[in-house]
Amino acid sequence: MEALVPRPATVVRDDRDRITAIDYGDGYRLETEYDDEVGAIPVPGEPEMQIYQFSAVRLVSPENTVEVRDRGWTFVGTPTTGNARFSELSYVETASTKNDLAQRNRIDVQEANQRYQDAKAKAEKVETTLERLDEPTREEGEQILDRDRYQDGVEAVAENDPEAKGEWLGEHFQRAQQAWAYAICKISNLGTSRSCGEPEPEDPDPNPPGEPVEPGGDGAIPGNTSRQRLGISGRLF
Repeated sequence: MEALVPRPATVVRDDRDRITAIDYGDGYRLETEYDDEVGAIPVPGEPEMQIYQFSAVRLVSPENTVEVRDRGWTFVGTPTTGNARFSELSYVETASTKNDLAQRNRIDVQEANQRYQDAKAKAEKVETTLERLDEPTREEGEQILDRDRYQDGVEAVAENDPEAKGEWLGEHFQRAQQAWAYAICKISNLGTSRSCGEPEPEDPDPNPPGEPVEPGGDGAIPGNTSRQRLGISGRLF
């Protein structure tokens, strides 16, 4: 049996609720800055989603920092209609920087659609879990989807830069995956994090919140019916 204990991570957001950093607490950190000269690019057909382009992506580790500038983008917001039309994307341009902005604003429609379809699929899976949660935890669950789309954006940047790719595939990608597992663990445990890799409190609650496991009350039947039946213990899990 293999058990995964997710790594806790701290997510930093700006006043527009965009992720600006994910800190893993061990010297590894993702940092991003956004191109606010371009600003938010609306997604046609999805009023709750926007595209923000990165002006800088930094992969920070104890030994090294790799920075990639003016490359990549991320979705912000949650898909609600399922009808995004990326062929209709419009780009913000100003007279003084029209050519520069047009170049920086270039978004591959096929890539955008692929990432959008992935976001929709994951949103549906998370929604299944959120249906049994109360509203404060629901808001946290929706932010988890934002974190996943942010990771997709950083990964796309890293794949197109040789130095960043080496740094990302080494340690950052593993930590990003663990941070995603940690976030899912929290909503799966009704908003608590006691079972998700965080240190135990000094005076642990003898009856921590969570969902009880009911193993059933019948004998366990082996796949080979000629083998011995297994008795069921009365011990509570």
